[in-house]
Parts: sequence; C-alpha cells; structure tokens
Amino acid sequence: MSTTPATEIVTLPIPQSSTIEDPSSEAGKKWAGVLATVNAQPGFQRCFYGRQVENPDVLNFLLDWDSVEAHKQFVGCEAWLAMKQNIGTIADSSSAVKPSVYHVNFAPHPPPAFRAPVTEYFATFHHPAISADERCSFETAIAAITRAVDGAKGSKGVAGGWVLEELDYERLPGGKAKPYVAVYGWESVEAHMAFRETDAFAATIGPIRSALKGNMSMHHIKLTGA
Repeated sequence: MSTTPATEIVTLPIPQSSTIEDPSSEAGKKWAGVLATVNAQPGFQRCFYGRQVENPDVLNFLLDWDSVEAHKQFVGCEAWLAMKQNIGTIADSSSAVKPSVYHVNFAPHPPPAFRAPVTEYFATFHHPAISADERCSFETAIAAITRAVDGAKGSKGVAGGWVLEELDYERLPGGKAKPYVAVYGWESVEAHMAFRETDAFAATIGPIRSALKGNMSMHHIKLTGA
C-alpha cells in the first residue's frame, strides 16, 4: 500500500444559486454535511473549496489524503453514497461542465498555494505515451517557470505534480491525456497578471507553449479551508 500523500481534485458544476457559502441556506447546510463527512474519514487530512474566478458556477474541491488508497477506501461506503446524493441535489446536472475526480501527488505536500488569497491552477495535457525524454524536458521547463513564480512579487507558494490517472481529453489523438498540474499561490489575481507581463514569465513560458501547442489551461480559485 502506498504511503505517498495525495490530493483528490474534484470539479463540480455548482451554480451560484446553490448558496453553499451561506450556512443558513438549504444548500449551505447540505455542503456543511459534505464537509463533516469527509473530515470524519480515516486518512483524511484537510480540504479546501472555492469557485473558479473565471467561471463561478464551477466549484473546485481539493482534498488531501494520507494516500490514494485512503480515499479509495472511503469511496462506495454508506457515508460516501449519502454524501454523493447530497452533492447531486445542489449541483447542476444540465451544466456542460461534468463532475470529475482525479488525484495528484503534489510536491511539496500539502501545497502551500491552497492557503493563498488566490490560487492559480495551471494544467498541461500530455499524450499518455509521453516518452522519458519528453517528460524530462517538460519537467525541466515547468521547474523553470515554477522558480520564476516562487521569486515573483506577490507569490504565495508553489507546488506541482503529475495526475495519477489518464483523463479524457479530445484534443489529443486517442482522446486521453496524462496531465501535469501546477498550483501557484498569489496575493491577488492582479499580482499574477502583473507577473505575466515580466521578462521572467516570457522567458519561461515560451518552451512550455512551444511543446504543448495549446494543450493547457489556467484558472484562478479563491479557496476556503474546511
């Protein structure tokens, strides 16, 4: 059994009309029940949640576990089934954004960026058959931009890691991808945008853009710990 800590990454289409941030609302009470359930599980460490700044009808729910196995032992049990049903009542089943779950072994763990006022979520999508040389080249490039972010004005912590699963991704042959996720903490969205205007950003993002050919995504999240 693996003893490597893992972060469960959950994306949920929860519209702003489902006011989970208001503990007195019906949705808020159900969300409080979700948080209480996960906090009671063996191997659970901590969690954070927040709406995407660019698309506030989408919620990111980030859960740290002792290991992937600790999370998997929770999945399917009676408490998990009840929690899933509760989430279903506050999510938007008609949304184009479908619920998703995957895992990342972030380094460092826990990711300090989760506690920042704003978290940049930067994902790159690679063919599952990525070669050792291609992987090494990418890891060198992502390390360079991560160092640049870590030294930037307004930076509040960095972490990154490969997604453990292959995910659906239509833009690559075969419709699957092996993503890498970097999470960068910032004082504000404006601090990140200011960094994007620097020479350090231009010098380090170029190799990634050239190699990935647009197969990447970025959004911001304002996370709350629970």
